[in-house]
Amino acid sequence: MADELQLLYQTWSQEITRGLRRRGALPELAEDLTQDTFLRALVSEPPASHPRAWLWRIALNLFTDHRRRERLVDWVQISDEAFEQIAARLPEAVDFVWHRQRLVLTAKALMEMPERNRRAFILFRLEGRTIREVAEVMGLSPSRSWTLVREAYLQIRTRLGEAP
Repeated sequence: MADELQLLYQTWSQEITRGLRRRGALPELAEDLTQDTFLRALVSEPPASHPRAWLWRIALNLFTDHRRRERLVDWVQISDEAFEQIAARLPEAVDFVWHRQRLVLTAKALMEMPERNRRAFILFRLEGRTIREVAEVMGLSPSRSWTLVREAYLQIRTRLGEAP
């Protein structure tokens, strides 16, 4: 099957790409759709006769689907300057260092706190468990689990120099 598909690709891929471009697809889109055509062909059973027509049907269906999806999206034209203003900026070096220092202080605070507080905090904050789940894992009541998590938060904030 793979050898058969490779032969079909070598024979018809350029024709399909050119044909999609003649139908209005941009060069990169035409190439992508051609690749997708052969990916679809790879997972389906090729017909015994007329493989060219079969590949064209797949390619045209993909192109039609693409155009339908494109009509659903509202395109907005903006200037390069406007785009640069809304694009995410990279953090300044000072911001990077500041956040790194806070991370180190947080790790130190975690290592200094009692084991139960650390475990409760990790389960709640880092593993994303609910207080009820933390209580079940640790064999505690939900209110005691919340107290441990709250104490851990307070210890971290104190270590970071933030007022509790």
